[in-house]
Amino acid sequence: MSAEEVQWGQAPECTDTRPRDAVSEETPERTKGAEEDALPEVCVSSTKSSAQEIGTTPLPCNIHLMSMAFNQDCSCFVAGTTAGFRVFKTAPASEAMRREHLPAFEGRSMALAAMLFRTQIYAMVPAGQDGNAGNKIQVWDAKQDRFVGEMRSRYEVKGVALRNEVIVMVCEKTVCVYTCDKLQPILYINTAENPRGLCSLTAAGKPWILCCLGENVGEVRVQVGADNSGTSTIQAHERPLAAIVLSPTGQFVATASEFGTVVKVFRREGAELMYRLRLNTPTQETSVSSIAFHPLLPFFGVACASKPYVYLFRVEHCTDAAPTSQDPAKPAQRGSGVWGILSSVVKGAVPDYFTDTPYCARFQIPDVDPEGRPDIDTRHEAQARVHGPQLGFHRTEPSFWIMHYNGMLHEAKFAAEMDATQGVQELKFRSSTMWFAVRPDFRMSKLEVEQGGEGDEWAVL
Repeated sequence: MSAEEVQWGQAPECTDTRPRDAVSEETPERTKGAEEDALPEVCVSSTKSSAQEIGTTPLPCNIHLMSMAFNQDCSCFVAGTTAGFRVFKTAPASEAMRREHLPAFEGRSMALAAMLFRTQIYAMVPAGQDGNAGNKIQVWDAKQDRFVGEMRSRYEVKGVALRNEVIVMVCEKTVCVYTCDKLQPILYINTAENPRGLCSLTAAGKPWILCCLGENVGEVRVQVGADNSGTSTIQAHERPLAAIVLSPTGQFVATASEFGTVVKVFRREGAELMYRLRLNTPTQETSVSSIAFHPLLPFFGVACASKPYVYLFRVEHCTDAAPTSQDPAKPAQRGSGVWGILSSVVKGAVPDYFTDTPYCARFQIPDVDPEGRPDIDTRHEAQARVHGPQLGFHRTEPSFWIMHYNGMLHEAKFAAEMDATQGVQELKFRSSTMWFAVRPDFRMSKLEVEQGGEGDEWAVL
């Protein structure tokens, strides 16, 4: 077990700009119902800076994006900024909370931020003195409006994930799992180099299921609870991984390598390869930034950092909504048409490229060039932990959101009955909303532009 330091109930030391009685050294009592408190319905502005408190006018400073991530059901998303963090709702798109320039942040950026469904519990990684992500995760309770817990590591924290029972700390070559109630370490995993902080954690179901890197390049480790008896590994790719994700209940695992021409979908039990989803020709590299399963419908989405597209695949037998009609002991049929009736001998002689599953629809992200570069980049130039656009599916409807670091949130809808035999469908956005801009006084009011509707000209990029 790594010598991780855990501090529960102690806020970090900071410059004391509050009244003396506001800084308590007693251990705060964490109520059992804190996790069930809903997000506030109104936006809370950031507090006054110390310069404002003494009557001077501080110079305006641009606020840049450090990280962004959807919550477990994509009903909200959280963004770490160079001044703190902000929380947003996806439907309708609106800002729910803003915490920036607080004394507790000690003037540091929030390099990483994650939220627990729509509760008031957040896990954040403040930036270190050198500008990189720090070596600790701090738990913020929005009800108490302060940090209530802290977990330290000897190494830089690259990623964080949480659910009701556990919080996962991802470092360069290690993953440590902590209990949520007392922040005690219960599992320590050695991994291959993980500069992106990749990990995926099921949102519901018992026991919890964690997917992280294995000890070998291109290998995935699936951890079922703290007991290693349920642990399995999958040699998914030959190159380092760029993305991993579990289906909502953990029945399936999807992976993409840094080369990114193919995304693979495996059945967790037995490590059976279900699909090879073809993004590009074998010689053309694609940088994958986000992959996701639809919670109910047989669709899988891929967002890319090197292309202006989001790709949609139909993946039968890979939905958690209902048991598959196919025998679990038999592999899912890959490809369609004439390839589905070829003998296994002939299939073995045919390159995988010809039997890979093609995408059935794609969505072109507006204001992004053919190499995936947007017209506007709100990320911090040197410290941001955002590699590309993030994809999130609606919980029940055939639609998805694309959260982009250019400050736009796009929503697109697709037909639930479509498949690749109908040709590639070109999807159009349902709505677009500017959710982030670098100017400190930016607010989301009156910025939503519905397709075919009218909006402020300056709001449309």
